Amino acid sequence: HLLVEKTDECLLPGNDSGSPKSFTEAPLLLHEMKKQRRHLPTRLLIEQAFHTLSGLKPCWMMSPASAAQLLPKTPDLFDVLIIDEASQMKPEQAFSLIARCKQLVIVGDRNQLPPTNFFQKRDSMDNEDEEVEIEDNESVLELADKVITKNSCSLGWHYRSRHQSLINFSNYYFYDNRLTVFASNKVDSEVKYIKVEEPRYSGGVNLPEVEHTIKVLKQQVAEDPSKSILIATMNQAQTSELTLALDREIQNDPVLERYASSFKSTLDELDVKNLENVQGDERDVVIVSTVYGPGSDGRVMQNFGPINKESGWRRLNVLFTRAKHRVIVVSSLNPSDITIANTENAKRGVKAFRNYLEYAQTGKISDALRRESGVVESPFEESVRAALVRLGHQVDLQVGVASYRLDMAVLDPRDPSRYLLAIECDGASYHSSYSARSR
Repeated sequence: HLLVEKTDECLLPGNDSGSPKSFTEAPLLLHEMKKQRRHLPTRLLIEQAFHTLSGLKPCWMMSPASAAQLLPKTPDLFDVLIIDEASQMKPEQAFSLIARCKQLVIVGDRNQLPPTNFFQKRDSMDNEDEEVEIEDNESVLELADKVITKNSCSLGWHYRSRHQSLINFSNYYFYDNRLTVFASNKVDSEVKYIKVEEPRYSGGVNLPEVEHTIKVLKQQVAEDPSKSILIATMNQAQTSELTLALDREIQNDPVLERYASSFKSTLDELDVKNLENVQGDERDVVIVSTVYGPGSDGRVMQNFGPINKESGWRRLNVLFTRAKHRVIVVSSLNPSDITIANTENAKRGVKAFRNYLEYAQTGKISDALRRESGVVESPFEESVRAALVRLGHQVDLQVGVASYRLDMAVLDPRDPSRYLLAIECDGASYHSSYSARSR
């Protein structure tokens, strides 16, 4: 009864006299609901019944183009406008939305994808190996940084990754170790590297890598069918080939077909995307096909598509941070295949690509000037560690990454791949934490 009464309050009286063409607000909505066909166009319906619609549905989610086309051109239509993924929105797309609202909240990450003309340029290209001139534009987020000097804040807590290795690389290279990352009870890195033997890169496609990626996908499904999976690639041509290969395999493999069906029509649907449209997605496991590799002559061309561009590192940052539990890198490249003649002047994206391949292979950031692991910070910590060792336990010190590390963790004697117990001592870092939740 309360719901019915609340709904009735939103049905504002409007014009209900004369021809139905002149109806407005609630009478118009009720009239349209009774019709089986020939409904009023959406733009006219919103224009003539906006106040009733906004009362019934106070929160609207629209693309900039749809909003500009459908919403009445009137100021203060909404109390608050929230622009999400603002790093990808051009200012000219946002202005008409801003003019319709009283307050503005801009949400985005300046280290992620900028607005780009990549797909328009790619559609006009016949050869995937050709250099693509990508025009990255200024976003409404970057413009807001210049115009709005107050009322800004940064999210410093990283929630997605269930293991520190999944965010450690981006935290070090792109966020200056500012993110608060929480240590997992798993010991080894969850970024895995799988080398493709006898690769063949040509015309933007690496078919042996396509086959290997499908094989890795089936292995992951067999290992844990409860985990959602996203396949991500470096370019559109490989995405198309992998999509076709995946569709064929789903038709021929009942196990994979059942797995794909279990996630179908959900946010965790099994899918193939490239680094230009993967922003906003997340899965338990992300399988990355790096695509590039030696051609028929055995040489590795140093053209890595959009990664070579000025903002290539931003694309990689997005790609590397989509997984919650594991990243599997399927690659035809060794880090040494990527040539950086002058380290000072090399493109940031190419350097990040090479360094990430090395990180996937070793689980370590080679050039990180990080706090030394395995060192006690006080006599009290040393006494705790010594007592545990005397009892026969194996203890690791300073477990985790960046600014948040556990003082010590005890390995599980039954399973050395995981920790059994975390121990945090009451010391300087504990007292300096800015909140109880940090501690």
